[in-house]
Amino acid sequence: MAITNFNLLEVLRCPVCGADFTDDGNSYSCAAGHRFPVAEGVPRLLASLAGSSRSINESFGREWAYFKHGEDRSWGQAVELRLAKFLKHVGLSEDAISGKRVLDAGCGNGTLSEAVAGLGCEVVASDLSDSVVAAHRYFSRHEGRVRFLQTDLMRHAFKPSSFDVVYCAGVLHHTPGTRGTLARVAETVAPGGRLFVWLYWSVPGMKYRLRTRLRNVVAPLPMPVKHSLTVALGAEKALRSRITRSGDLNWRESMIGAHDFYTPRYRWEHTPDELRAWFAELGFIDVELTESERDGFGMVAVRPAAS
Repeated sequence: MAITNFNLLEVLRCPVCGADFTDDGNSYSCAAGHRFPVAEGVPRLLASLAGSSRSINESFGREWAYFKHGEDRSWGQAVELRLAKFLKHVGLSEDAISGKRVLDAGCGNGTLSEAVAGLGCEVVASDLSDSVVAAHRYFSRHEGRVRFLQTDLMRHAFKPSSFDVVYCAGVLHHTPGTRGTLARVAETVAPGGRLFVWLYWSVPGMKYRLRTRLRNVVAPLPMPVKHSLTVALGAEKALRSRITRSGDLNWRESMIGAHDFYTPRYRWEHTPDELRAWFAELGFIDVELTESERDGFGMVAVRPAAS
């Protein structure tokens, strides 16, 4: 099956002024003169790449550069398991989600996005990092179905009410303000649609506290410095796991995990009560905790259908 050919203009708008786009094949532009290139088949719809946005772009771009499509797993999990968890997270069966328009907001390496598309969905997968370029390059050679694009969730390029399901796992807490970015993402959910959010929470224990203290030292450093330190930390973890047989991550997967913990400028921790209150403030209903694990939790909520 070829990449889904629905018109992206149906769900996109200028991230600077909010005007509709036209697409000439090489770029997206609006009537106000804002123009955004299509590079290597991926629309680069960034209002700017400075400050926090640049930091996030660099951190996660470096992280996902380790990932090798076709060989590596995300967080040590096979894609079949991640797909089953996705359905649990959003509270829908395979039959129920077929035909829906889905946004994977902060898609990382894109493997889950492609698996979801295999359920018969129209999937748009976005990320602030250049990981979407590698994902598009790989899946376009393997009968991919996902439309990948680069945008900043803090100032995204999506029209309001464009998606039946929005999946945002492990993303919002890496922005300057989790609540503020959640509000922007929530705009994209159609009436009657669902929004799933996964966030970090505080993990008990001395080991986690010590790692967090080290992270607080490493994260503010210049990218080349913290990259070098994180490579050493990841290599040590991979070697220790191999010797003690306490984990089955390969070297690249270990590097991704180390970068994900130590290099992001922001890594906020929240509680289910906080997220439940935010959903209520944004007018969502039927809030349900659908994931509770060691490092964090996930909740799904429904935007009320239009009267």
